[in-house]
Amino acid sequence: FISYLGQKTPGPAATGRSPSKHPEKIFRRIGAADRENSCRLNDFGFSMSLGIKWMEASVSLKRIDCGEETHRITTQPCTASLIASIRSLGMTNLPIVKSQKASFSIVSGFRRIEAARASAQNTLSVRILDPGVSEMECAQIAIAENTLQRSLNLIEQSRSLVLLSRYLENEAQLIEAAQSLNLPYHVKLIHKLILLHNLPKSVQEYIIDGIVSLPIALELNKLETDVAVELARLFERFKLGLNKQREFITIIQEIAIREGVSITEVLASEAVLNILNNTHVDRGTKSIRLRAHLRGIRYPNLTQTRKKFQTGVKQLKLGPGVSLAPPKDFEGTHYTLTFSFKNLSTLEQQKATINKILHNSLLKSFLDS
Repeated sequence: FISYLGQKTPGPAATGRSPSKHPEKIFRRIGAADRENSCRLNDFGFSMSLGIKWMEASVSLKRIDCGEETHRITTQPCTASLIASIRSLGMTNLPIVKSQKASFSIVSGFRRIEAARASAQNTLSVRILDPGVSEMECAQIAIAENTLQRSLNLIEQSRSLVLLSRYLENEAQLIEAAQSLNLPYHVKLIHKLILLHNLPKSVQEYIIDGIVSLPIALELNKLETDVAVELARLFERFKLGLNKQREFITIIQEIAIREGVSITEVLASEAVLNILNNTHVDRGTKSIRLRAHLRGIRYPNLTQTRKKFQTGVKQLKLGPGVSLAPPKDFEGTHYTLTFSFKNLSTLEQQKATINKILHNSLLKSFLDS
């Protein structure tokens, strides 16, 4: 399973530090190092859910390493409302950190610590984990602090599963750990979610915003990074739905294969750029024209047939309330004639419409072929 992720990491026994027989001595040393920052050490706390020891202390914000994001699960930014809340009420749930020599790494509470920095605080009350807490336990804490409060989005689920997989040796362990932490635990879904971690950050943002769904994200993951980014940007720009996104990816890949060029070259063609850069039409019109252009390249014969049929229908001048539609992609044999009427008199008038269709030579060639 680890090789599936493209990285081999040691199991929990190798990564976890053995518990100290005298943890209070270690915490006294932390207190001595922080004395100049008015570090106040309290009694040990105890997390009953995971059986993990911690202690509360006031530490200098300068000593908290915000650049180390190994345990960051949330994709949510630090907001003005959170900053205002902390300024007004303080923190009801203290961030959790772990001592790393001269600094502290964040296990949980990234946004709260960002808010404290934005509030120009010098020190912050935190929960410092016992030095004997293993990396696997840190991962469990980081994930539980999020999953037990709210539903995670796809990228947060992906981060959680990737983090757990670093400290587990096989798939069965990962499934068990995921289930215990209220994460998706069906093996196929786990594999799919983990793949999202490989996507560029900009594409992940589109996933978070709901523009790119999981099925489309997995398709984008198969493409070159710059292509995935460009396609996701187009999906966002034209507000395409799932089916049109899937069709777009399929057609553009098939064009690239048939023409012997890259997808980037297809997107950078003069015709495509002219459509995208046309400032005289709205977004919806651009989307329709782009789709029509790509389908025309991919299915030239079908495009010509459709134009020929539309020409014949236009010659008929069927009038309002009447439509004549061919089979989808001209692959079937059933055409559809639709008309509306108010009474028998208007229904009688539609006889003339039917006669026009019967005697149109262009349409007759379609129906007889």
